[in-house]
Amino acid sequence: MRKILSKGYTIKVLSWENDGDASNTEQVTVHSKECAKAMYKLCTELFGQIGNCQYEEAQPILKKWVDSSPDLVQILNKEYDEEPEILPLEAQIGVIMDINRDLLGFSDICYSRVCEKCEVFYSPKDIFVEEVKFE
Repeated sequence: MRKILSKGYTIKVLSWENDGDASNTEQVTVHSKECAKAMYKLCTELFGQIGNCQYEEAQPILKKWVDSSPDLVQILNKEYDEEPEILPLEAQIGVIMDINRDLLGFSDICYSRVCEKCEVFYSPKDIFVEEVKFE
């Protein structure tokens, strides 16, 4: 038996780096709809912007997004890092980049890969399939 979908909200991201090559798909599952929505907004609003940027280019974009989205950052921090308190700006960016790493993977060239597509799936239970082998 192989699990193909976990219980909860699964966020699946297609990303690429550089000139559109090295496509990659990653996914994570969270428990709340609120967090899934926050992660979707993070992917669609931010990770497409900072993709293929260098660190110096990405930092002002990250800071602006964190400053303009305190409620989303708090939701992400609470579910993803399990720390209920408000973190300083650099720690908030650290949480965002942890999520970036988990959903987009690492870039060999830039600070972040580009988020090409983000999808969210919900399942009330773990879904398993059985592989059938023919001889």
